[in-house]
Amino acid sequence: MLRLAALAGCTLGFVLALAVVSQATDTFTGKVVGVTDGDTISVLRDGKAVKIRLDGIDCPEAGDDFGSKAKKFTSSLVFGKVVEVRGKQNDRYGRLVARVLVDGQDLSVALVQAGLAWHYLKYSSDPVLRRAESTAKAGEIGVWSLPNPLPPWEVRSQRRHGKGIVGSGRGDEGDGAANDTAGISDTAAFTPSITRPKLRSRGQDGIARAGQGQEGDLQAQSDDRSR
Repeated sequence: MLRLAALAGCTLGFVLALAVVSQATDTFTGKVVGVTDGDTISVLRDGKAVKIRLDGIDCPEAGDDFGSKAKKFTSSLVFGKVVEVRGKQNDRYGRLVARVLVDGQDLSVALVQAGLAWHYLKYSSDPVLRRAESTAKAGEIGVWSLPNPLPPWEVRSQRRHGKGIVGSGRGDEGDGAANDTAGISDTAAFTPSITRPKLRSRGQDGIARAGQGQEGDLQAQSDDRSR
């Protein structure tokens, strides 16, 4: 009896595993209803939005150099359009890792060609992506126009270890950097305001006592300093 129960459990597990794999590796078409960032989109399938992580690439995060440009690029190509999704597998966050085609164009390749994504060598050995990155790098396109471009996976690693990331100052033109609000620099944005106390010297007190008109002038100056 125990053997039968164990066998039944193994069979059920195998069937469920096959179902997950088949779901992850199939192909479907759907309308893009959301763009999280350059390499993550949401596509409708059977009336439900499926989170898609583009295969083979890694885009800069929002707020990092060229992060906003990557998101805008992806939105301009696929948002509101019907795309073909070629699923491969689900990642640990439950997203479907897939290649996405729109009007016959591979979105992963397009982002790398535009210099808005790195070829994610840890998870991909695609020669097409490798050539696209080499071409963009040689032409100093997108992130490759920066003096020292830092791959997104290294940026995330440094942040996990509490290390600050210093941007190049060139990649966010038109983006609006995450730590630069309405043109205010980091220092200005995070420096607390200091209210200076009103100080009156003995000389000023003497002058104030000398006449009512002078006292009024000094009070006005003091008010100006406290604003």
